[in-house]
Formats: sequence, structure tokens, C-alpha cells
Amino acid sequence: VISKSDNPDPVRISKLLEYTINVHNIELNEAHNVYMQDELPPEVAFVSVTPDSTCSYDGVNHVVNCGPIPLLEPGDSTNFSITVLAATLPVHGLTRMTST
Repeated sequence: VISKSDNPDPVRISKLLEYTINVHNIELNEAHNVYMQDELPPEVAFVSVTPDSTCSYDGVNHVVNCGPIPLLEPGDSTNFSITVLAATLPVHGLTRMTST
């Protein structure tokens, strides 16, 4: 399960906005090679992502990719933080998760 929150809410134009994305394994089995992909809305400019050791920004597609997380045990979760600059309003977005 993926949950995504933003702060501040609402955001003002030309101000930083931080998305916190939580990936949580609610299954009874281990999840292997988990990837998270966050499609940034066109109204924002990418600033940074943490952890930067497992995440990268694709400027062509305006997408943040994280992973793989080699193993996510049942009940475990991990967080990612994405900082963007709000260029225009309103701000929307789409987040995906995959696991093999």
C-alpha cells in the first residue's frame, strides 16, 4: 500500500512543497525488489529526493524512481521524501508501486 502526504497544504506559488511517500507491505508474504515511481505534476519543479542512494529523478518524464528495495517484510514500511517547488496552482500527482 502506498500513502502520500504533502506539506504545507495548501502550498503557495514559488514555495517548497514536500511529499512524504510511505510504502507499506500489508501482505502476509515478503515483498521482493519493490520499486516506487512518483509522477510529478507539471505544476512543480523537482528539487531533491531522499534517500538519494536509492532514488533518482528522470527529468525527461518528470518522474521520481526509487528502488529496488530488496526485501520488505510483512508489516514493514519505508519512506521517501520528495521536495519540489510549486510553479503554478493547483498541484496534482500520481504515485505507483511495483514488486516482483
